[in-house]
Amino acid sequence: MPFEVGKLTMKKVLVIDSHPDSKHVDKISFTMTPPKRKYIEHSNDVLSIFEKVMPEAELVFAHITCEYEDDKYYGSLFNHQNFNKALEWAKDKGFSAIYAQAQFYCPPKYAGIDEITNRYAKEHRKTERILKTLKIPIVCPAENTAEERIWGVLFSPKLSSAEYVSSSTGPKFPGTVVVKSKDYEYTSQLAVLRVCELLS
Repeated sequence: MPFEVGKLTMKKVLVIDSHPDSKHVDKISFTMTPPKRKYIEHSNDVLSIFEKVMPEAELVFAHITCEYEDDKYYGSLFNHQNFNKALEWAKDKGFSAIYAQAQFYCPPKYAGIDEITNRYAKEHRKTERILKTLKIPIVCPAENTAEERIWGVLFSPKLSSAEYVSSSTGPKFPGTVVVKSKDYEYTSQLAVLRVCELLS
């Protein structure tokens, strides 16, 4: 869902990613599992781009991950629950936008197991309810390649509730917003530029 540029004046951003190494940025955790180095490095990169393109922004980095494997992060019910905890926490904190590594889904292997799929569906519904009350943009990186895409599943947040960013040099998935840049290629980086654009 493309958000309207130029309507936002505050520049306080919740970054749901991991915790960067920097001691000069606010951080909060919604899991007892400590962040792993790969994820810390990812947050270091995200922070460096925010500092370059929007140095005036007030940033809060939120760590939600308790299941780390590449094939489990977005398919983890527990990570999704922690994501919703972060959204709930953000309700009255005055944020103007959210950057989030979020595209949660119920893994296809659970199809037909109602006890499990119902739990995933519950978190999907909760995400939508919270985002409606937040009423601020949430920007998420889409996949960098077609191989990363999980087909045949319902993603959370929905395309109608969040804005997913694609690269002009990679695949453009339906409903995503394409961000062009000579300096950055990955969608996680381009999503930072999109947040900056929305808040400019």
